[in-house]
Amino acid sequence: MQPIGSVSGRPDSVSDLERLFEITRDVLEAPTLDAALTSLARGVQELFGWRFVSMVAAEEPNGELKRRVMLGYPEEIVKERLHENVDREAFAAMLGHAVRFFDDCYFFPAERDAEWERSIYTGFNPNETKRQYPNQWQERDALVLTLHDRDGVMIGYMSPDGPLNGEIPAVQTLRAMQVFVNLMGLALVNARSQSRLQYEATHDSMTALPNRTVFSLQLARKLEAVHRGEGEPHSVLYLDLDEFKAINDTLGHLAGDDVLKETAQRLRMIVDERSLVARMAGDKFAVLIPGTSAPAVQSVLDTIHETLRRPYPMAGRTLAMTASIGVVSVDQGYTSIAEVLRDAETAMYRAKTQGRDRNAIFTPTMHEEALQRLSLRLDLREAIEERQLVVMYQPIVHLDTRHIECVEALLRWNHPEQGYLAPAAFLPLAEEMGLMEPVGRFVLDTACRDLARWHQAGYSNLGLNVNLSVQEVLQPSLPDFLRKLTRTYSVDPKMLSLEITETSILQSEHRAAGILDTLKAVGVDLCIDDFGTGYSSLQYITSLPIDSFKIDQSFIAALADPKGEQIVRLLVGLGEACGLRVTGEGIETQTQAKTLMSLGCTSGQGVYFHAPLPAQDISALLR
Repeated sequence: MQPIGSVSGRPDSVSDLERLFEITRDVLEAPTLDAALTSLARGVQELFGWRFVSMVAAEEPNGELKRRVMLGYPEEIVKERLHENVDREAFAAMLGHAVRFFDDCYFFPAERDAEWERSIYTGFNPNETKRQYPNQWQERDALVLTLHDRDGVMIGYMSPDGPLNGEIPAVQTLRAMQVFVNLMGLALVNARSQSRLQYEATHDSMTALPNRTVFSLQLARKLEAVHRGEGEPHSVLYLDLDEFKAINDTLGHLAGDDVLKETAQRLRMIVDERSLVARMAGDKFAVLIPGTSAPAVQSVLDTIHETLRRPYPMAGRTLAMTASIGVVSVDQGYTSIAEVLRDAETAMYRAKTQGRDRNAIFTPTMHEEALQRLSLRLDLREAIEERQLVVMYQPIVHLDTRHIECVEALLRWNHPEQGYLAPAAFLPLAEEMGLMEPVGRFVLDTACRDLARWHQAGYSNLGLNVNLSVQEVLQPSLPDFLRKLTRTYSVDPKMLSLEITETSILQSEHRAAGILDTLKAVGVDLCIDDFGTGYSSLQYITSLPIDSFKIDQSFIAALADPKGEQIVRLLVGLGEACGLRVTGEGIETQTQAKTLMSLGCTSGQGVYFHAPLPAQDISALLR
């Protein structure tokens, strides 16, 4: 029997060797596994004279086998069989029914019942197996050469079909084919590794979304098209999950990872094939969408917000997630993608400052404000070191007698160039920079020291309120710090009331009771600030060790409205029924003060009585 091949039957002529080198180069340089397999299949087809070649391979050594290449087959057969999965166990079992020419080479003669690759394509009568001569190739014959990696793990197989000379190949030809296949198999391992490395370099490992690199490349193409006057204009939506850090801090990083995966999945389902979703870093995502018209962009924004607001089921509980989104139109005003992403992120931070769960479209003034924000960040560390932070105090009075019951410590930054800055101007920066612990400890220490002085001066009934951020509430060392502080200044812990916002409680909800119980064990009072703004206010005052709450100033401002007055009446009655002290905050007019008194509220705070004052002015006021 003559072996299949060119002239001599083996690829050993000069032209065959040149072609062999070309194929080897193509396999080694192939950008993907499928491209490498195609080059290998084409080489077998040309060098050894086959009409059809099918390649089956797995992405990973023990991964799922999939038909990845089909050369020479009719289009309808390719459409039907390409990308089909092949069961490893079934394949291994079928090899036991084949004629084994030698290691890794298996022949399925038409006379045997066992079928494998011969089922792909045959125009011959499947019942007709008689050969005209012993070495004739029947259409129902099948040949399989398995592929292995360096460790001997089968990574796939090749099945050539339809020899051009119509004969079953000789063993020496099959061995030449196997040598070629083995050589290319090593190249395939390299190609597969390159494919995996390329995927890992372009995709986020946690969410499987394209990463910042891919997004930047796609954005660069769109920006170039804009400058050439070609293609459709695009918009960039830059997302940041609100309060994501609190999830990591309270529920743990595994829960945070689950939130990121679920967010990625939801974003992926929202956009169409013309859009691109990528994970940029941390809890930040970006979406590149075609079009810049306000209605079209707003429609996508609304869909994103609605989709993310749906409850996140996490470990037997549900989380409510929102996102702040910055929007930028990719137009000719931009010369680089760095500018586009910078402005998109700037707009996103503006959305956060407007109350979160919002979106903001970039305007040039935002950039100037961002520069000022950066300058403040640089100055803030220096401010802490050089004691530019100061504590001021706003009295809380008895509404009837106007007697000062306690004072609330309020932080200010005496900026050397901008003067006194309110907390809203710099505390969010302190939270981002992880500086809330030193800032909060400074406020507590300063306020307790001043309280001790006032008590020593004869005002022993004066109380002190201090606000705590969520980061401070979650610090395990806070109770010990409070004990040390009250001992150092000889302050009765009962005279110290810690104000915690409803947002702080919400962010640490599953740990709130334990945390507040630990603080109560120190002996301090606990107060809910901005009461009534959270969705579960009633739950807090019935399940948590709270001593008092403050009615949010938004309700005080609405006292002129009959409905607003009724809400405040209900809140005051609720506090009385639960045995809690109630304070109205943000009082600005005499009318508001009188209305609060008539509703049964006994304590009030606001500029109508006193603005925040330095410690020495409080001393004078007390005298």
